[in-house]
Amino acid sequence: MLAVCQKEAERDGKVNILLRGVATEGCYVAAMHEEEDAPTALRRVFMGLHPEVTIDGLHGAATFQPEREHRGAPGWVHGGLAATVLDHFCARIASAALDSKVATGTLDLRYRQPVLLDGGPYRVEGSAEPPGSRSVRVKAAILSPEGRPLTEASGLFVAVQR
Repeated sequence: MLAVCQKEAERDGKVNILLRGVATEGCYVAAMHEEEDAPTALRRVFMGLHPEVTIDGLHGAATFQPEREHRGAPGWVHGGLAATVLDHFCARIASAALDSKVATGTLDLRYRQPVLLDGGPYRVEGSAEPPGSRSVRVKAAILSPEGRPLTEASGLFVAVQR
């Protein structure tokens, strides 16, 4: 069910936040605006989106356990949060491949099936192509317990100066 979000947060008599748009009922964005302490809500949302990544050469693996704060449509992980997990994961592989801090140059996503809130933990796997002097291409996916790709990402990551 879709709900229209139009919330105003007041602090000291001034309007600080105005959100207008269409969001899925129960969506993490809408829920944050109902929290009295938005920074605490944000911390809960982003906890768990940066799984510990194990790197072996140009390959990486991690486990992602969705939390209720990651919800989008009822019962699903929000697509933007699945993208965040994959962006972080790919960047970790790219950083190891280039032996440098990296920035995301491009990130293309393919949402094949929903990532369910109660379907985890999910395996995240990916690999980098042989790196160039300042950039590397990485592919990764959040996999179902049966090993099917649910959300796939491919991107170009660029070395940044330290």
